[in-house]
Amino acid sequence: MKKCFIITAYFDGDLSRFLSQLMQNEHSAFIICADGGYELALSCGIVPNLVIGDADSGSMTSDAATVQQADILKSLNKTEFIRIKREKDESDTFVAVQHAVNSGFESIDIIGGIGGRLDHTISNIQTLAHFSSHTKQITMADDANFITIVENSSITLLKKENFFISLFSFSDICSGVTTTGLYYPLENATLRNAYPLGLSNEFTDAEATIKVEHGKLLVLMSKK
Repeated sequence: MKKCFIITAYFDGDLSRFLSQLMQNEHSAFIICADGGYELALSCGIVPNLVIGDADSGSMTSDAATVQQADILKSLNKTEFIRIKREKDESDTFVAVQHAVNSGFESIDIIGGIGGRLDHTISNIQTLAHFSSHTKQITMADDANFITIVENSSITLLKKENFFISLFSFSDICSGVTTTGLYYPLENATLRNAYPLGLSNEFTDAEATIKVEHGKLLVLMSKK
């Protein structure tokens, strides 16, 4: 499955450690930086394949790179830059995800994008929801959170120690919601987007399976 990482301009936590763990078995993954995510990537010694943005939250020129490693600086000529206009309807992260989908990536992991400005976080979650039907898997994560959308399908997640798992309907209604491996099980349940029935569940097994027959189900794992 073709995999793409999208590094955003905001990451809450130790980005260097997070990237090291995430990419240790993904050396062939394509890396896109959304605007200021470029400088964050370089600070961790990561040279992206592509940078997309309007340069309002960071630099999009290699002259402004703050990293000192000569080998990293020499590699910058391998990075493609796409400059987009500042006055636009979509966020830089949305445009980056759209580019990844149009390029045929079936698995997209957004790195960061959670915390900081609340409006940006909500926008990024809406981006997940928008593209959930355009690719096989799309997620967003940082040190303390993991978010994905399950739409008319199922997902199996490995247990993370000291994490809650919560389920919310992102469409008006999610019907046929069934879970296994969780302390509060659901069997053919209906969740609504104005009632938080699925908050703060916990793993009882090494993995949990979540199925939704109809609707966009927002799945979150958050550190306790």
